[in-house]
This record gives sequence, structure tokens and C-alpha cells, in this order.
Amino acid sequence: MRKAFCFFVVCFLLCHFLHAQNLYKGVVVDAQNAKPIAYVNIGIIAKGLGTVSNEEGVFQLPLEFTKYSSADSLQFSSIGYKTLKKAVTDLQLANTLGTMIRLKPETIALDEVVVAAKRQVFEKELVGYGFEDARIVGYWKDDVALGGELATKIEVKKAYRRLKEYSFRVLENPSDSLLLRINIYNGKEGIPKSNLSNANILHLLKTKNGKVTIDLRPYHIVVYDDFIVSMELLQVYGEKIGLVLGANANEGISYKRYASQDTWERIRGSVMAYEVNSDVELTGKRAIRKTKKDKKKLANARSISGGVFFQGKPLTEVQVTNLNTLQKVETNEKGRYALKAEAGDVIEFNHLDMNKVLKKVTQKPFVNASMERKEN
Repeated sequence: MRKAFCFFVVCFLLCHFLHAQNLYKGVVVDAQNAKPIAYVNIGIIAKGLGTVSNEEGVFQLPLEFTKYSSADSLQFSSIGYKTLKKAVTDLQLANTLGTMIRLKPETIALDEVVVAAKRQVFEKELVGYGFEDARIVGYWKDDVALGGELATKIEVKKAYRRLKEYSFRVLENPSDSLLLRINIYNGKEGIPKSNLSNANILHLLKTKNGKVTIDLRPYHIVVYDDFIVSMELLQVYGEKIGLVLGANANEGISYKRYASQDTWERIRGSVMAYEVNSDVELTGKRAIRKTKKDKKKLANARSISGGVFFQGKPLTEVQVTNLNTLQKVETNEKGRYALKAEAGDVIEFNHLDMNKVLKKVTQKPFVNASMERKEN
């Protein structure tokens, strides 16, 4: 029999016994441009009642006012915006249009995502906890609350570390698909608190059984110390709800919370089997040896080339970077480039006016890219 150490069973939103007069609903928008904000965490702090706005910023939350006092607050929080709190006693119940919630943009401080631009000597390192035993699991089941999270603390030696890939093991997934958000928190604050990413890391999970790997490189997350990786439920597609994930009997630290803005609880005895592939900075003699080894490897590496295009026309001044070796070049007046790369390396195409593009190198000696203009 499986040892199940995490059980999410919080009913929310569409419970049949709730009536319209108990429904608090609305839309969350940007205070500056009135555009809807997707996937905002909404909930009464530490009360186990919460949800997440949908892709159009719309939300609805059942409220029984007799359960709450003037000291209870409904909190709205989202990456890139200032957190907003409203006293439960000040809330108005549902009407035809609902309430408009305006969140003010917040500038992300540079030290929230550590940038180690001058430190270029890195070595690959896999950290975290691997999947070992199918009898040890963590899972969501039945009417899981949106915004519910499963998190694991990843303990590492102090050093600058670029996070590249996050992996976990799906054992069962009866849902058609699940929309997840991956959160990376500061690991030195006791519980998950400060998010180290300045963008939403979203993944539509369709895998029924097997290992899932999510690319973190586009988000340029660099840590120096312990960090926490969390999987958060944003949306469930289909009639069946549930997800069984691999865990590990190792004496690590995992946390859970049942809904948005709920209290974190520590899980003891087992940890979620989360692994993170990273590049860790080397210093001293190790850095010197690694630099010599990389130079020799780069000298012997094959060259690849290609063209970068926008609407079928060559695009100049595109920065082309091998994310594995950090070699950088720019496209010429014909939109062409050439650099050293091996099969499996990831090439990043970056232009001031265009959306970033990532391409994985195959056995072919060329990699082309077509770019699209950024939306205003």
C-alpha cells in the first residue's frame, strides 16, 4: 500500500450548497492600463479558503461572513504587483458585473533575482531528491483548491547557481490536463515566502505517467543559498480531478498548503521528489581547471550556423547565445551567425524588439530561427 503523506481535499467555488448571495466575485486588473491579470492568488489569509483568477482575471469565491471577523483579510497577490488586502467585513457580495480589483505594478528589485554576470565558470550539478519508491507519494485528490501548493526545500552549498531544469515524477493523472505554476522561493525564510522569479512559470501537464521536465533557463533564475521549489495548481481541465506524484523517504523538508493565501504546513518523514538541474559557480583552483578543460573542449567542438528571420526577412543584431558554453555572437547584415555547439546544447536568440526564442541543437550543422515582435 502506498504511503500517502499529502491529501488535498478542500471544496471550493462551485459547491452545491452555496448560493449566489454568498458569492464574492470580480475581475483583477492592472491599475495603470486596466488589462486583466491572470492567475492572481486570492484568499482569506490563513483560513484555508482561496482561489486563483483565470486567464481573463476573473475570480469567484464563496464567503460565509458569519465565520469571519473584522480582523480577517482577503488578500490579492501576483508576481510584479503590490499585494492588496481588504477586510472581509468591507467586501460586497455578488452583483451582475462583480467587483473590479486594481493591483498596482511593483518594480522588481535587482537583488531579488541575483545576477552573476561576471562569474562565468560554472559546472553542472543535479540537486534535490530523486524518485525512488512508488509506495511513497504525494497527491491532490477530489476538489482540490486552486492555489494549493506542494513544495520541497533544496539544500545546497553556498555558491552562485543558475537553475536550468526542474523535474518531477507523475505516477497517476486522471485529469485531462492541469495548469501548474512553478514557484521558486527563498529557502532561508523558514517557509516559502519570497518568490525569486519575476515571471510566471506555467506548465500545462498532460502526462499520465512518467518523468516531467520543465525548462527554467528562459527565466534566468540565479540563487546563492538554499531554495524552495513549489508546484501550484491553477486550473483543472476535464471532469476528473487528481494527481499522484513520486516522493522520497529521505529526511528532507517539504511543505503543503491547501489553497491560495493559506498557512503553510510542514510535511515530516518524506519529501516530494523534486530535482533541479543547475550550473554552480566554481572558484579558485577548481575554476582554473574547469576553464582550461572548457577551452580545450570548445576548440575541438564543431561549428553550427544559421539564419534568423522576421516575417521572412533576415534580422540583424540578434544576440545568439549557447546557454551551455555561454559563447555569444551577433547576426550580421544578412541575418547569419556561426558559433561552436554540440548536440543537446540550447541556443538562445535575443533581440530588443522581439520575443526570445530557444532552440535545441541536433546532429544537423545548422539552426535557424524565426522571431516575432513583442506586444506592447
